[in-house]
Amino acid sequence: MSGTVVDAAGKPLRGICVYANGGGSATSDDSGRYSISGVPAGSYPVQFTDCNPVPVYVSQWYRNQSDWSSAEPVAVTEGVDAPLSDAVMQAGVTVTGTVTGTNDKPVSAIYVNVNPRGSGPSAGTQTDKLGVYVTQPLPFGDYRVQFGDSNQPAIWANQFWTDQLAWNNATVLTLQASDGPSRGGVDAHLSAGADVSGTVKGPDGQGVGGICVSAAVPASNGGWDQVGWASTAADGTYTMAGLPPASVKVDFRDCNPTPLYIESWYGPAATFDTATAISLNAGDHRRGVDAQLNGGIAVGGTITDSDGVRIAGINININPANGSGPSGWAQSAEDGTYRTSPVPAGDYRVQFSAQTPNPVWATQYWKGEQSWNSADALTLSTTDDPARLGVDAVLTKGANVSGTVFDPQGAALGGICVNAEVATANGRDQVAWSTTASDGTYTLSGLPVGAVQVRFQDCNHVGPYLPQSWKNRDGPQAADVITLTAGQQQTGIDARLAAAGAISGTVTDTKGAPLGGICVQATTDTSFGGMTRTTDDGSYEIDVAGGGDFHVQFVDCSNSPKYSGTYWKAGPDPAKAAPVTVTAGGTAKGIDATLSAGRVSKLGGKVTNSAGAGVTTACVVAYLPDQYALFSRVQADGSYKFAAIPSGTYALGFVGCPGGSDGDVTGTIADPTSSTARYQAEWWNGVPLDLDNSPNGNGPDPIAEHANLVTIGSGRSLVGYDLCFGCVDGTPPTPHVSRNHPHHRPHPRPRHHRGTGPATPHTSVAASKP
Repeated sequence: MSGTVVDAAGKPLRGICVYANGGGSATSDDSGRYSISGVPAGSYPVQFTDCNPVPVYVSQWYRNQSDWSSAEPVAVTEGVDAPLSDAVMQAGVTVTGTVTGTNDKPVSAIYVNVNPRGSGPSAGTQTDKLGVYVTQPLPFGDYRVQFGDSNQPAIWANQFWTDQLAWNNATVLTLQASDGPSRGGVDAHLSAGADVSGTVKGPDGQGVGGICVSAAVPASNGGWDQVGWASTAADGTYTMAGLPPASVKVDFRDCNPTPLYIESWYGPAATFDTATAISLNAGDHRRGVDAQLNGGIAVGGTITDSDGVRIAGINININPANGSGPSGWAQSAEDGTYRTSPVPAGDYRVQFSAQTPNPVWATQYWKGEQSWNSADALTLSTTDDPARLGVDAVLTKGANVSGTVFDPQGAALGGICVNAEVATANGRDQVAWSTTASDGTYTLSGLPVGAVQVRFQDCNHVGPYLPQSWKNRDGPQAADVITLTAGQQQTGIDARLAAAGAISGTVTDTKGAPLGGICVQATTDTSFGGMTRTTDDGSYEIDVAGGGDFHVQFVDCSNSPKYSGTYWKAGPDPAKAAPVTVTAGGTAKGIDATLSAGRVSKLGGKVTNSAGAGVTTACVVAYLPDQYALFSRVQADGSYKFAAIPSGTYALGFVGCPGGSDGDVTGTIADPTSSTARYQAEWWNGVPLDLDNSPNGNGPDPIAEHANLVTIGSGRSLVGYDLCFGCVDGTPPTPHVSRNHPHHRPHPRPRHHRGTGPATPHTSVAASKP
């Protein structure tokens, strides 16, 4: 196996190590030539790595591929030489820095991993005795840097650059040509690690080995991230070290080859949101974090292609159809079979996906559906114990869509979120996502056969730039359709994003203390503008459309709301809200607010059909357009109630919840007393609601749809917010106010979790996300 290694200009490169995985290795000479002799017959992925004392070139795989999964294997026949085409190496940037600990002393043996935000090569190394590290060269682009203690047990807490707890909160490191051959100063100062220990038992009270234990913290994307992990010994005991000084939640998952027990969070609890938090300080030793796990039902089957060839390495996720509760996971074996971790009896949707940087197979759901909203529910009952088998899938080759994103002047834009969506009878669904590299390019892989639409949104807030659909459309409904066939490589799906504006300020209490977790919402008279939450120092910045007058509302949507909502310079009355003028590409600064103490309120009503029967297939959503939401189920008598709403101005949406869900809603509602009657979702009071009418793909826009907004004061009790589906002339009674003052904690809708564990949850575009 032989060839030549050159740089981008065609100059031969010396000192490049060439590895034929399992077949031998060689190093290029002054002429760039290399030769690996005695290679056995077989198929080999071939890697090229700069092994010079001061490496300059980025590692790659044969035919200039960035990772092993996309490398083209080299076939070797017995007794026949295998000449390879030239390997063209690209110059990159090394990352270097110093890691210190207590008293700023250098710390050795710390793992440093530099990983791309999307797909592409990564680099790992360790600090030396002076606390210094230097990575292999990396391509230009955006990365996150992780620091972990290699000691067993860990002495220092894991963290990300700069002083962040987890992946989703980590500061992005951008490597570019102006850095030269090396980017220095990527330093870290570590805290002493805390540890948590306990015992995990089964239903019989005996210790259980092989249970994966992980610690998680909330992530900036609304999900959660792992910050520590361990595994139980045969007697069920574990110790999880190297944890950061933070409030963590602990998860217990059966990782045995044939798992028997249902995943549980410490509490016990079924989800991250409902788990009991454990507050840790640097160096803490927390004992007695125990768990008792219950048995459940596994799901099993076989994955094949259309020719019946079995497929290995496919991830299978089973998620509750109602959006909350334990989920199960597995990966298909070499013979295509799988068996998931157990879950409780109930309704589930099953996802089959190839979780690789460039998946060959299109993601699909049981039975053969392309998205979450169109998927059939799999019902598991106690009669299926211990496993429901025969849940098979026949996969099709996935299509790719690629392109480049530019700013208004035509410069390439990195850090832009690109989503592929499909339309279903139950609303729009996201089926793939990617982030543009520093040169503005992106690829969406593993797309289903059929019609998709592509959406671009500034996920880095680096512009800011307005969301846009291809081709240069303002909303997801206006997006041009791209019709894909199996395995198609569709290029040229480009976008030029328009400049947006921004609003910024600070929120404090009446004593001047900063308030974190406050929702800040900007709207115009005709549409939703944007929403964000304040950080711990009370500051915020919202990206909004490129110019105009906005009304800014502040609502305490934290987990324990204590303050009354207000508009900028206007108090709680939206009619008196002072306009904030924003120019395209500019920022309106100093839009501050002072919140006074207040109490949560409650609101209720009835949802019935024309015969007076309760529409139990519906639920009611209190939106702060268009993201933060509270949910209430409709009971058998038609009644619903929000027990605790922070004071503010909301839109009430009456939508479908077909699986008893508080997490995934639909735009149509089936009548529970009729097999044929179906109703369109509505705003109160009788205004049509379109789940797809969204400025950014996250949820409906009640302002654009002329919904009747409801202003809720502090500590009030509102009743009579009724709606009758199928009524022609029915007029809901006028709501009235009572003097009851509840003190309940609100329950905002849980977000889908995106931790670092194996389970990858679905993402539903139709449902708004708090």
